Amino acid sequence: MSQSREPNTPAIDFTLPDGDGKPVTLSALRGRSVVIAFYPADWSPVCTSELSLIQETIGEIRNIRAEMKLDPKKKIAAEFHSSYGYIRDTIDRNRDGIQRIAVLSDLKVSASKLSEAGGTVRSTAKFDVRIAHSTDAVDTQAEKARLKKEIESLDKTISSKENQLNNATFRSKAPEKIIQGMEATMAEQRIELEKLRARLRDISRFL
Repeated sequence: MSQSREPNTPAIDFTLPDGDGKPVTLSALRGRSVVIAFYPADWSPVCTSELSLIQETIGEIRNIRAEMKLDPKKKIAAEFHSSYGYIRDTIDRNRDGIQRIAVLSDLKVSASKLSEAGGTVRSTAKFDVRIAHSTDAVDTQAEKARLKKEIESLDKTISSKENQLNNATFRSKAPEKIIQGMEATMAEQRIELEKLRARLRDISRFL
């Protein structure tokens, strides 16, 4: 009978297939964060979308830390907002794991819009995350430049998809699933673009 291991005990080495079926050995990932996730149905869009949401949330928190030049090993507090209840529930259920992997002292999940003042916010079509600044001084010029760059890039991406979808030849040859996928992605990108533009308007008030 196998015995459970105490927290912080080094794991035994093992090899498992990744999402593409390629073997991955734990010892080859030494020095990096490793998560082994078990969920009931890999074919289920619900299970896989929840895992993607958790990965995306951790990624956005890490992006903010990098932008703010924060010590990646220092625990900090973060805030999470989504207008969708099922997304907030998913993050809430997995709060402990997210806090450990993202090195957070706390993760507040809220249905209310996050404040733009005194912190850095990153947005996707489905959620926003925020980390407060350590001081009241906000580098608004740098944040404004970053937002303009993201807006320009996302605007080009949306325009490119629009051109493709407006092309009669492309629509006649592309499978319906591809068309629907592009339309769904573009709808999410438009939401994200509007969030970025709103934040740019808000931050410009401080200048």
